[in-house]
Amino acid sequence: IERRYNWTSASIDKNLDAARAFVASQFVQNFVQGVSNIRKFSKEKGVSQRAYATGLSVDLKRGLVTITGDRITEIQGMRAAGPFNLELSFQGGMRSVENPWGVYILKETER
Repeated sequence: IERRYNWTSASIDKNLDAARAFVASQFVQNFVQGVSNIRKFSKEKGVSQRAYATGLSVDLKRGLVTITGDRITEIQGMRAAGPFNLELSFQGGMRSVENPWGVYILKETER
């Protein structure tokens, strides 16, 4: 959440590149394509975003994490708050310096 959903227009590239380390290798290209418009829009319009998780449910058998919380988006100084509802499919894998837990995201779905 911290790397993927918390950024400013100045930090979006760094944060999303860091989030990429948590995406399963076979889905990295989908992730890069999926966030390309977010990167562009954020830089052009001066957008920042912060997400705060308040609820978390993990289903190890199904490889599913459900996260609820709040999201604050700021566009050119105007702030808006709304719900943050996210479902992540995951699998275990190799640990690395960038991903010391070895947990890799297969799919993210915002609801």
